[in-house]
Amino acid sequence: MCRIGVSLVVVAAALTGPCLAQSQPQNSPDLSWRLERQIEEHVIAADGTEQATYTLASKILKEPALEPLKQASVTYSKSAQTLEILEAYTRKADGRRLDVPKTNYQVHSEGGQGGNSPIFSDYNRTSVVFPEVAVGDTVVISYKLTTTQAWFPGKISLIGTYPRTMAYDDMKVTVDAPVSMNARFKSRGMTETVSVKDGRQHIEWSYANKEPVKSERIDFSVYSVESEPGFLYSTFASYDEVAKSYIDRASVKAAVTPRIQKLADEVTLDKTGAPEQARTLYEWVSRNITYAGNCVGLGAIVPRDLDVVLDNKMGDCKDHATLLQALLAAKGIRSEQALVNATNIYELPDVPIASLVNHVINFLPSLNTFVDSTDTGMPFGMLAMPVQDKPVLMAASGMPAKTPADKLGANRQVMKTKLLIHEDGSADGHVAVSEFGMFAVAARRSLKGLSTDDMATAVKGYFRGMGLEAEGTLTRGDVTSMSDRYQFEATFKVANLIPYPGSGAFYVTPLFFNVAPVAHFAQQATVPMGDYDGACSSGYTEEEFEITLPEKLSVLSLPDATAFSSPVVSYESSYRIDGRVLKVRRALDDKSPGNVCRAALLKEYKAALQPVWKNVRQQVLYK
Repeated sequence: MCRIGVSLVVVAAALTGPCLAQSQPQNSPDLSWRLERQIEEHVIAADGTEQATYTLASKILKEPALEPLKQASVTYSKSAQTLEILEAYTRKADGRRLDVPKTNYQVHSEGGQGGNSPIFSDYNRTSVVFPEVAVGDTVVISYKLTTTQAWFPGKISLIGTYPRTMAYDDMKVTVDAPVSMNARFKSRGMTETVSVKDGRQHIEWSYANKEPVKSERIDFSVYSVESEPGFLYSTFASYDEVAKSYIDRASVKAAVTPRIQKLADEVTLDKTGAPEQARTLYEWVSRNITYAGNCVGLGAIVPRDLDVVLDNKMGDCKDHATLLQALLAAKGIRSEQALVNATNIYELPDVPIASLVNHVINFLPSLNTFVDSTDTGMPFGMLAMPVQDKPVLMAASGMPAKTPADKLGANRQVMKTKLLIHEDGSADGHVAVSEFGMFAVAARRSLKGLSTDDMATAVKGYFRGMGLEAEGTLTRGDVTSMSDRYQFEATFKVANLIPYPGSGAFYVTPLFFNVAPVAHFAQQATVPMGDYDGACSSGYTEEEFEITLPEKLSVLSLPDATAFSSPVVSYESSYRIDGRVLKVRRALDDKSPGNVCRAALLKEYKAALQPVWKNVRQQVLYK
């Protein structure tokens, strides 16, 4: 997603600034490496600029850490920052120091989606390759990053998070800033000292975690930045001030110029009424302005001029939101830009951290509707799950506090299968799938990417993945639509679908691609559930089968009919023989509330799905 801030984010030893990246393996008590030393020093000026120095020393304990730790890289903005590598070297196990030669330094230009043109990005990445690295060695890098243009004038925010699963022998962070900036800060699990001298406030946090713990957690779809040791530091008085700092500079870019007015009039030429005009303008921006997530200098914070966006038919999230805001204004439709987090963070900490709102969308008050034109193919009025149910920052008063989650019943799939099984076990079949809501978006996107050659072999390839030989055709419907409804179908002939003549058994299962099979929901009954929250979403899926059996085939046993309803999920299935036709219906209604399910609810959900998982794994027995 688009970044709208580059305040310091530290989520592990490998991410110790807006810029340092050392790809590293997952740590556990069986360590392959440990961080011997991590020192950060931030000297902040009243205008929001800063000089930051970072030092990291990582000791390699086992072979798996060699490859990822033998290189380090620092990313920075050419127009707003300067980088100086102070030292980089390998400290051998016997104490020898091998400095990184200049020939092992390399500067890469981050060109983004548009190649190397600075219109898309002015970010550089400097990489260093450590010499003669072996198990038992320590790689050390120290660098200075000077921000010469404040991302937010007179403001700055920093955040550090240090997982308990990682080994830190010596960690220290210092922040030196004018008292007049009225900083707010807090720490968790760190030793904190604060002093004031000559009008400057000096804060020092220290931390060590020499015996990391092993985490059994596998689901990080919902994450709290305050769940691990770390610190928060901000000179913003509130999140409202964060929003205002962005909107003050973005709003002037959304001016209705003659070019914007002409474009808005042309796009909505035959459209009347605010809802239809708003939808049309949204779809035009989504279809015609390519999403490029990289930014240019202060473009990390400030949208580009709209003439630049229109000339190049490309922009990041801020450019999209600003262009759409201007086009809507040209038709008299008010909209507000809204800042949200587009990752796995659903709650913002009390200390305002600008980097935790990293995406910009639009809100139309008169329609009570949020839209995100960067999300290609997303229907008007719908949001992708990563930006649903999230805190919203807007400069205007009286706006919603959160983006909405999908309404119950909005996401639906109905899949109908007709199958004729021949006396030799081969079969002719037809599948028709109707999708609604997010299921429609997901299915359309999956099939839209198919080339002409892919379309010709889609059915064959699907059955080959099941170990079967088949021929058939796929009719994928209108993949260019931005509707919340979508239909597609497939017709096929498959050899040896069941072993017949003879005795055997078969599962009743979907025989073509679909995004929401009942079995997918049912499998959640097998997923380990810990004492932590997780992302969730509601959905309804229904499967109907009419299977005409060979004339001489005798059914010995059918799966059990099952029906139940709980607060989180309902399920109903039926299996019956009507002459030679086996008729099966399964329907599951996931009633998850919102996009965050608490740990207790996830365990309840898992328990409720046990009979579904048992039911979908039962087979039809025959002879």
